[in-house]
Amino acid sequence: MRFSEGSDIYLDRKEFDKFLRSLDEYSLKLIWQYPELPTRIRVAGDEADLLIESKPGIAENEIRAYSRVDGSVKTISVLSATELMSRKIEAYQSRGFVRDIYDLYVLTNWLDRSAYMVKSKISNFLHGIQAPVDENILPSLLYAGSGNLNFHRMVDYIRRWVNEI
Repeated sequence: MRFSEGSDIYLDRKEFDKFLRSLDEYSLKLIWQYPELPTRIRVAGDEADLLIESKPGIAENEIRAYSRVDGSVKTISVLSATELMSRKIEAYQSRGFVRDIYDLYVLTNWLDRSAYMVKSKISNFLHGIQAPVDENILPSLLYAGSGNLNFHRMVDYIRRWVNEI
């Protein structure tokens, strides 16, 4: 598992503004805001501080059970595995961060490799892939799991995974 300090939400401008007005209800404060789309904000509460990015548009989603720290479960709308795969590939292509390769590596547990879109997108993405700009920080992102992972091991695993049909 890896640590992440941010969350993406998909709301139009009107819904995002409504979300901002409701922060007090959840004992949250707006720390800073970048107003251009995609909108980025940092909110803080008594025990946490979170970076949130609001992106316009429609995202393929599904309803999943979310387990809270106290053990209770809530159903929430999340990106589908295929949608998340596409977004992780786009993110890596635009910024080259090792966290996006790691997320894709973990995401293989939920993707259907026999789906044409999955196989073709990942195969095309891996063709000529360049090393991340920040590979050396991978150990600091992982708080559980294999400490011997690196970029090449993850890419080799993903290549083998996508070709196992």
